[in-house]
This record gives sequence, structure tokens and C-alpha cells, in this order.
Amino acid sequence: MKKCLLSILAGALLIVSCQNYDDQFDDLNSQITALATQVAGLSQLQSDLQSLSGTVNSLSSTIAASVDTQLSQGLAGITETVATLEAQIDDIASSAEVQELAGDVDAAQADLTELLNNSNVYQGNLTISTPSQLSAALAFGTKLNIVNGNVAITHETTMDADSIQTVVNRINTIVGDLSYLSQSSAIKEVTFTTITGVSSLTAKGVGYQFPNLESATNVFLHDEYKSKVSTIAFDKLTSVTTLNTRNGATDTAGTIAFNKATALHLTALKRYPGASLTLRVDEGGVIKIDALDNVNALGVKTALALTIEGPSSVNYTKFTKGTITLKNVAAATVDNNTTGFVIEQGVTSFTSNSVVTLNVTAAADLETLDITGVKNAAATPVAPAISFASATDLTNLTLKGAFASVTATGNGNL
Repeated sequence: MKKCLLSILAGALLIVSCQNYDDQFDDLNSQITALATQVAGLSQLQSDLQSLSGTVNSLSSTIAASVDTQLSQGLAGITETVATLEAQIDDIASSAEVQELAGDVDAAQADLTELLNNSNVYQGNLTISTPSQLSAALAFGTKLNIVNGNVAITHETTMDADSIQTVVNRINTIVGDLSYLSQSSAIKEVTFTTITGVSSLTAKGVGYQFPNLESATNVFLHDEYKSKVSTIAFDKLTSVTTLNTRNGATDTAGTIAFNKATALHLTALKRYPGASLTLRVDEGGVIKIDALDNVNALGVKTALALTIEGPSSVNYTKFTKGTITLKNVAAATVDNNTTGFVIEQGVTSFTSNSVVTLNVTAAADLETLDITGVKNAAATPVAPAISFASATDLTNLTLKGAFASVTATGNGNL
């Protein structure tokens, strides 16, 4: 599929070598516009298919030990359909094929909805906002393993936290959205270790542990109790549309920022589809994003402006395209990057085997720098220009590779 799309674009570009340039450029623009529309449709299709696949996989794991034969057999058929649709994405070469496959995805979603409506699962929305509703939810028992609807929990101080945890522990898959809102920072943390699938997620509490959640669309994490949030765990999350930090009704998109958290795990996430992503924890904490390589629907790496703040160290090799900004990271090693770096305060050691651009204007704490300069990918490649002004803590500087210029002033300890 990637080759087909690139071939279309290459063919369009060849037009300009002929005469009648105005007509040819109009034709070129129309072809590029059509191609852009096709790619946009393909990206949405892939997102929809990932969401459906995540739901089906979550349901399959939930009923693995179930005696619900009808549901199990029905899911097996839909799972096979989803696998076929995923395989077909790689061979798409036209907008018509995108639309046709989108129709097949909608049909598979409709089959899943019908299957769940006829199965022994909890049907409809589950709302828990009073002690009496909590008691009713407890009475449903294991029927809550699969909720064919939304789950909305408003955790009041009058509600027993252990009972809330018992109900949550019984939920594995939510076909709709999950909202959990703790009404006080004094309420102890509720963990969500059994939940493997939701649509969107909104949470407000003193901790956010979803270690087995595999897919979600929009994730909103409230920071009103951020001074008590220590762990944010999405260890198995492989697909997400947006990550947001929420305060009241205000969202900061592309951001998970909790300055007292000691651990933030996005361990399995390979791609964040937004333009930028900011991750912040307490200084000396841990941020796990080792799988992040940002490969898009076309199999091409897309640029992402990544900001990392707080962890004691980072060591990335897969994040090769997009600017990386580092702040309050004691020791950082980032190899194979083709875009550039911004080093800010709190970074004492930075190492990279591929530096195209480097901004160290705010790197007041930098002591050790070991980098290899690399020319950019422009038509006329240019090597990086490095400038250190008043970096008084800098004591060890190792430069290899290509540099347009190196300026060092006011570096008394170098």
C-alpha cells in the first residue's frame, strides 16, 4: 500500500516536466489533494479498526474461561473478520477501496453490537453514585465482567472504598466509556488492574493504575489531586487517540504531567498520533516509553515533538524522528535521532550518536556532553552549529562527526 501511494505521488510530480505548466500544476495539485484525502481516510480507517480490534481482543480474553459458548463462537468469527480487514489495509491503493473497507469495519462493529445484545453480559450503562447504587452493583456479581455500555462511578466519601474496588475488580471489558471520579483526595486509591478494554477513559483520583488496558480513544487524567498521585501505569496500552491532563473543565492535550508522580508507564505504546507529547514526573522518577517509534498508517515514521521532564535517566534508540526536549533528566542517551534536541535545566549528562541540531541555551546544569554531529537531510546538507555560552558547569566535552561551527564562551570549568 505504501508503494502504491508513493507511486501515485511520483507520477503526479513527473507532470511538471512537460509543457502547459499552468494546466499541469492544476492537475498536480488536484492529484496531491486527492492523495491527501485518501491518506486521511486511511488514517481514520486504521484508527477505527484498531479500536474495534482492541475491543474484540479484550472481550476474547475476558470470556476465555467462560461457558458462554454462543458469545465465544461469535467473537471467534468477528476476530477472524478483523484479522482479514487488518491484512487488507496493506493493499489499499485508492479512495474507493478505503471507503469499501470502512463499510466492512462498520458491518463488523454492527455484528459485535448484535452479538453482545444477545449475550449474557451486563446490558446498558452502569452508574454508581450513591451507596444504594453501589449495593445494587455488588449484587450483579460476575455479570459485570463485560459491560455493554458506559460505566460512570462517582466515588463519594460516604461510599465504602473496598466495595467500590470489589465492583471494579469484576469489570474486564467496557464496550463504552469509563468515568471514575473520586470526590476527595482523602479517599484511598482505587486500582483498575482487571480492565483490558474501554472506549474513552476519564479518571480523577490519587493514582492511575490501568496496567492491563490495551486500547483507548481519548484518555483524560485529572490533576486536582496531583500532589498525591504517585503511579500512572498503562503498561499494555498499544493504541490511543489522545492523552490529556485535565483540571476542572480545562484540558491540556498531548500531556501527562504529574510533578509528584514517581512512575509513568507507557511501556507498549509505539505511536502517539498527535503533533506533540509532554510527559512529566517528579525529579528522579521513571518514565517508560521504550517502544515509541511513531510509525504511521503508511508504515512511515512521523515527526513528534516529545518533551520529557523529571526521570533520573533516559535511554532511547527507537525515537528517531522528531525534536526531543529534555528537562530535569540527570543522564540522557538518545541515539539515531534525525531531527534535533533541546537541552534545558537539570540535565547533567547528554550523549547521542546523531545530532542534527542542538539547543543548549538553557542547559545551565550540563556537565558532560558527548555527541556526534550529523548533516541534515536537506537538498544541500548542513552540519549542526553548536554554541555554549556561560555553561559554567560544563567539564567534559566530546565532539565527533560533522559540525558547521562550535562556539564556547564563558566555560570556566571546561
